[in-house]
Amino acid sequence: MTIWKGTPLGFTQDDSPIDYHAGDDGHGNAPCLVQGPPGSMKSMGLIATQLLDDDSGKRSYVVFGDGKGELTKITSKFRSTVSEVKIANYGNVLNIPSHGYNPINSLPEPGEPGFGDECQARAIAMIPPEPNGRNKHFTEGARSAGYFAISRECRRARKKNRPRDISNVREFMLQEPDKLRAAIEELVQTGDYDDRTRAAKFLDKNTEIQNLKSTIEVATSCWTPELRADMARPGGIDFRDGKKRAMSIYFITPTVEMKAKSPYVRMALSDCLRALYTYDGLPTTVIIEEAFVLGYHEEIEQALSILRGYGSRLTIVFQSYQQIKKLYPDTHGLFTSGAVLSFRPGSLEDAKWLVERAGKTIVPVLSAADPSSPGEVGVRPSWQQQVRDRIPLDKMMGMPKGRALVWKPGDEKPRVAWVKGYFDIPKLNKRASPNPYYRNSGHTGAGETGAAASGVGSSSRGKSTSTFALAIAGAIIGLLLLLH
Repeated sequence: MTIWKGTPLGFTQDDSPIDYHAGDDGHGNAPCLVQGPPGSMKSMGLIATQLLDDDSGKRSYVVFGDGKGELTKITSKFRSTVSEVKIANYGNVLNIPSHGYNPINSLPEPGEPGFGDECQARAIAMIPPEPNGRNKHFTEGARSAGYFAISRECRRARKKNRPRDISNVREFMLQEPDKLRAAIEELVQTGDYDDRTRAAKFLDKNTEIQNLKSTIEVATSCWTPELRADMARPGGIDFRDGKKRAMSIYFITPTVEMKAKSPYVRMALSDCLRALYTYDGLPTTVIIEEAFVLGYHEEIEQALSILRGYGSRLTIVFQSYQQIKKLYPDTHGLFTSGAVLSFRPGSLEDAKWLVERAGKTIVPVLSAADPSSPGEVGVRPSWQQQVRDRIPLDKMMGMPKGRALVWKPGDEKPRVAWVKGYFDIPKLNKRASPNPYYRNSGHTGAGETGAAASGVGSSSRGKSTSTFALAIAGAIIGLLLLLH
C-alpha cells in the first residue's frame, strides 16, 4: 500500500501525507512545480520518495537531470522489482551501465504519418534559441537545415539497411563547401518537397550560410565520441515502451556537462513528451530536475498545457521562480496551474512572490484613544480590522529547512508541509539502495540535507538522532565554557 495516492507533497504536522491525486480536481494530472535553493530536500524528499513509494506497477516514470546518478543508484534497484528499468548514462557516472539512447531511432519511417512533424521537433530541440531571442533568424534557419539533414539521414539509413546515426547529421551539415554543395544538389534533385525547399537555400554562397553553419556547429558540438558511442548501442531507450508496459527510465547527464549537453537532453525530452500524447496505454510521470539548464523549450511549454489531457503528469524542478520568469517571461503562469511546492526562498524576489501568493488575511487589532469627556478614566480601548500579509516577508525568508508551502489547485491559502527524506521513512529506507555519496552517514542514504533534516519545525514530530546529538554536544561545550 502506498503512502501517497498521487504526487507526494510532504506531510502535515501530524504526519498525514499531502498529495495531489485524482480526487483533488477530477484527475490530478496538472503539472507539479517544485522550487527551492540547493539543499532544500527537493530530490531526496519529493522525488526519491515517489520512486520508492509507488509499487503498483501501473505507472511509468522518466527522470531527467539526475546529474550525480544519485537518484538512479538509490531507487533503480527497487524500481526493477515493479517495472522494467532502462538507463542512459553516456558519461559512465558511478559506473552505472548504460542502455544508450538514439534521438532519431523512434522517428517514423519516411513517408509515414508524423515523420515530418517529428523531424521538425528534433530539429527545434537540437538548436536551442539564443538568450533573449537574439539571432532568431539564424536559429530558425539552422533548425530548417537540421530538419532536412535528419530526414536525409533517416532515408539513407533505410536505403542502406543500417541504424540511424545522428552524428551523420552534424557531419553532413558541416562538411567543406564543395562537398556540401554537391550533396545538397543531389538532395534538391531527388528529395521530397520539404527536403528540396529547405535544402535549396544552402546552395547560395554567402555570409548568411556561414552564420547558419556556425549556429549548427555550436549547437551540435555536444556530440562527443563518448556520447556518439552511447547513441550507437543497440536496443537503447524507446520512450514509447513506457506506454506499453511499466518502465522506469533514468537520464543521467554529468552535472558539469548538463548545460553543454542541453541539446542532447532537449531532444530526449522532446521525444519523451511526444511519445506520451496518445490516449491509450499506461500513464507516465515525467520528472525534470534542474530544468533551468535546458533553457527555453517549446515542448515544456506545450506539455504544461496538454499533457494532463493524456493521463500523464509532469513534475518540474527549479531553484527559484525567477529562473522560470527569465526563461518564460510571457507564460510563466503555466507552471503554477497545478500543484506548487516551495521551500525557503533563496532570494528576496522569490520571497516577495511567495508573500503575494500566500495572500492577505484580516486580523483584529486593539487600539486605544484619549478620553472623550472629563468623566472617562484612562484611555478608551477599541478593536479594528487590519489587512496584513498572511505570511510576512521576514517569516517567509526564515522558513525552516525541511518545511515547505503547498498550493493545490483551488487553494485560497497555502498548506504547511513537512518534507522528510526517504531515509526518515522506514518503509522507503528499507527499499532504498545505499547512497554512494553518503557511505559513512550511518544510514542508507542522506540526500541533499542529510539526516539532520528530520523532525525540523515541530516538537511533536521529534528530533533525529543526529540533531539530538548535536544539541547535547553544544550544551556540554557551553557548560565547559561557563565553568572555565
